[in-house]
Amino acid sequence: MCQRAATCPPKPLRRHSYGASATRRRRSASERATSAFTLVELLVVILILSIIVALVVSFGPRVIGEAGGQTTRATQAMIIEAIDAYYDSEGEYPEEATPPYGPARPPFESVNAQYARSRHLYEQLVSVKASRELIAKLPDDAIGDFGDGPVFLDGFGWVMDYSDDQGFGGRPLITSAGIDNDFDSGEDAEKDNIYSDGR
Repeated sequence: MCQRAATCPPKPLRRHSYGASATRRRRSASERATSAFTLVELLVVILILSIIVALVVSFGPRVIGEAGGQTTRATQAMIIEAIDAYYDSEGEYPEEATPPYGPARPPFESVNAQYARSRHLYEQLVSVKASRELIAKLPDDAIGDFGDGPVFLDGFGWVMDYSDDQGFGGRPLITSAGIDNDFDSGEDAEKDNIYSDGR
């Protein structure tokens, strides 16, 4: 052993095992820092998702309403075509169902009448070959059966109403209550009603 520090050769540097792992730890920590999201990045992602949700919530019902409206108008046109074929065969339009409509379902007596008129129209149209063939071309979701017999449905899944003389020029009229299923009169209630004569 060397006793004088000035005359002693320098000691070789030893590598400690903890030094290498500390370097690895530091490297992996820095790698983790570059691969993780910062708070600002997370806030930007949350902001973008919030904007997308707001757009879907605001435009979603409008898109659904427009799609249902287009489906309803197409269904009404096919039913009117079947009604015209019935007229060509029978010389008169299918008659509107008259009271009594069957057991009332309080508080939906008017809905019961609407079901009865739609069901009665369906029964008359399928009784004539030419109109039956046209009704068979309707999509499956345009005809529903709620236990009392088939009825015509609009693009929103609601029962459509029928009148044999309320359309322009006294022609038949198929009416959809629209997305809110509200036939009530008044400017606000009727604004989404869809009529087969295009009013």
